Amino acid sequence: MNVTLTRSIFFQAFAFCVLATIAMTQTASPPAIIEGRISNADNGTYLNNARVAIIGTTLEAFTNSAGEYRLTDVPSGPVTVVVAYTGLPSRESQVMAQGGQTVTLDFSLSARNAASDQSGVVVLDTFTVAAARELTAAAIAINEQRNAANIKSVMAADTFGDSPDGNIGDSLKFLPGVNLEFVPEARAISLRGIAPNFTSVTVDGARMASAASGNTTRSFELEQVSMNNVSRVEVVKSRTPDLPADALGGSVNMVSKSAFERSKPIFVYKAYLNMNSQARSFGKTPGPQNVATRKVQPGADFSLIYPLSKTLGFTLSGLHSENYYPQDRTQPYYAPNSISLPTSSIENPIMARWEYQDGPQNVTRESVSGTIDWKFTPNDTISFKTQYNRFDRPGAQRFMRFDVGTVAPRDSSSTFTEGALGRGTVDAGNLSAWRRKYGETVSFNLSYEHRGPVWLIDASLATSSSKNQFEDAHSGYFNNVLLRMSNVTVNFYDLDKTGWQAPGRIEVLNAAGTAPVDYSDISNYRLVQVETREDGPGIDEFMTARLNASRAFNGPIPFKLKTGAQVQRQSRDITQDRPGAMNFVGPDGRANTADDMAGLYDIADTAYMSIPSPFGGIVSRPVYADHAKVYQLYLEHPSWFVPQNAANPIINSANLSKYLEETISAAYIMGDAKLFEGKLRVVGGVRFEHTKDYGEGVLNDPNNYVSEGRQR
Repeated sequence: MNVTLTRSIFFQAFAFCVLATIAMTQTASPPAIIEGRISNADNGTYLNNARVAIIGTTLEAFTNSAGEYRLTDVPSGPVTVVVAYTGLPSRESQVMAQGGQTVTLDFSLSARNAASDQSGVVVLDTFTVAAARELTAAAIAINEQRNAANIKSVMAADTFGDSPDGNIGDSLKFLPGVNLEFVPEARAISLRGIAPNFTSVTVDGARMASAASGNTTRSFELEQVSMNNVSRVEVVKSRTPDLPADALGGSVNMVSKSAFERSKPIFVYKAYLNMNSQARSFGKTPGPQNVATRKVQPGADFSLIYPLSKTLGFTLSGLHSENYYPQDRTQPYYAPNSISLPTSSIENPIMARWEYQDGPQNVTRESVSGTIDWKFTPNDTISFKTQYNRFDRPGAQRFMRFDVGTVAPRDSSSTFTEGALGRGTVDAGNLSAWRRKYGETVSFNLSYEHRGPVWLIDASLATSSSKNQFEDAHSGYFNNVLLRMSNVTVNFYDLDKTGWQAPGRIEVLNAAGTAPVDYSDISNYRLVQVETREDGPGIDEFMTARLNASRAFNGPIPFKLKTGAQVQRQSRDITQDRPGAMNFVGPDGRANTADDMAGLYDIADTAYMSIPSPFGGIVSRPVYADHAKVYQLYLEHPSWFVPQNAANPIINSANLSKYLEETISAAYIMGDAKLFEGKLRVVGGVRFEHTKDYGEGVLNDPNNYVSEGRQR
């Protein structure tokens, strides 16, 4: 009886709910949709992250990079739509929302709107040019940052004006929390004080390959990527579940240019000359290596954004840049901190060594990139993006070192050091590095975006490959050449006159300390050794597949749910088979004999020695070897050069060559809620990652003296 009554009550309640639902369906109007595009009328760009809301409700939406927005679940009847974008006056518009229908409502915002009076008469603003681009770029950055779900700094490509060499680091260095490594151009990014190898660099969300100078580090080198290829840069300093977990410091995402960023075509081109204040001659002068080059170099870049229609467009960008970088530095060595010397102490430091390097470089950077954007339905867009970057940097580090020796000096104080008799050395070379570093990076990205009334979906397949290598012998010179003057007495004076960073005056005497020795005469040096350090190509490759889907839930508390997955595979192939150092033995086949004196051979870098030294106040006439002439001497008389270890090529190839492979599979889900009318934002979720690593190289087994094999 009770069971029968319970069933009766259940079916009656079910029937009531069905009838009520039918009645509500018949009486209540279905919600409407309002969509459109927001543009900047002053320059024709579509605005990203403009806020579109309906007054009196919690309904709001933000535009995408093409300026598109969509408001769903709009109640039927007259509504007022308001658009707000930092840096431009907001605008309102009333529209009649028809149940079950889509209303198109476009807005054009302009800074000139604020100059209109109530009568509709437009008052012209003051004509300004200089600040227009910077203000537009600043507005883009502010709107990106204020609407981000995490801590993010955004920089539009033209925020800091023209960048002649196209290095993205020249602009990133102005952002808070960003540190850069320079060698001499910007090379690696460090975020929040954490090492560069914990900073990931992506293009449109996909990892960008970097051969990292043929090393195993995860650090991304900026040499082979150009600012000319991107629309804006996002620096993310905090992790959310939708971002990879391998960037402890943070990540840098470069957003490519899109044809849908603008309502009309725009073509920008520039031509210029690059000149360093230390090298202003238009003619050819010595350096960086053995061939005279021009230090004032031409450069050019262009950018074309061409929307063919509202559904199809393309972009094309290119850059060619040549820059000369003079680079000179000194290094003092004090005992007991850097060198051990008797009689030295923390209370009584002694300058025991001083060295300098003069290392000019020529840097050539070229890039070309393009995108094709096709909106094949009102809600679906396919984009194909590609870019190619080439980098070439020949350079020469010229080096001189003065050393008092490793025994107690004759006398010393805070202002001078007089070295022990006959125990000093003067080196010209040793750390000298004539090298050419060059490489190229190429990437492809195919992406899909769906902006439906319910779901937002984006997916992409991306691949990126980077290759670079170092070259010396194949360019016709040695990497290192060591000239040495031994058994001399070295004295440093007037240390206080340079702030104890360098000797004010250097004196080199014979072993007895009775007569000066001319350290600017190459005849007083021996040719000791040479070395080639050519590395085979280092190759880095990334393949990334990812899918993201999000849905907004309108209500008293706006809430967005986002989920996605990603698979990323990286491989790094490093080939290094350096031949190693060779001792110079001369015609008699013996080292350290009379025929080893450098003055007997035509190996002086006379062209570079003829120009003023950057350290002329200390070393007025330096001595340098021409590495190309020494290499030619080797080709003519190979028997005069003896390898220090004949097995070095095999040893180096085994120890330094490696292959690494890593696959990361990830999935996540996250929620994003706005409380108190958007004044408080709460983001949370969970991310799962599975990492699989594989490597090949020398197996170092401590239980065996000799071991070889594969490590996994």
